[in-house]
Amino acid sequence: MKKATKILIGLMIVAFTVTSAFAAIEKPDNYKKGKYLYKKNCKTCHVKSASDKTMGQWERIYKKGEHRGGAEAWEKLDEKELHQIFFYLYEHARDSAQPETCG
Repeated sequence: MKKATKILIGLMIVAFTVTSAFAAIEKPDNYKKGKYLYKKNCKTCHVKSASDKTMGQWERIYKKGEHRGGAEAWEKLDEKELHQIFFYLYEHARDSAQPETCG
């Protein structure tokens, strides 16, 4: 296989990987509601802000679907609401383009 072909295949794999990662973190409908839901349901126990974690840390927490405070905290929220909260936290994480400056 020619070197140019190998490079092209490598670039295609990288492009696919990057676009797949962004597709997994899709902007939910009414995504601005995430901040409201976070303040209403999470802020009482979690007094820190979204910028206390990186985007990758928020993504791992969300994908695991595990809440250290117990499953019952997440059970009262439907999947759409959880995704809205996650998107808010992800978009305002420490390493995001718009890190949250205050809670």
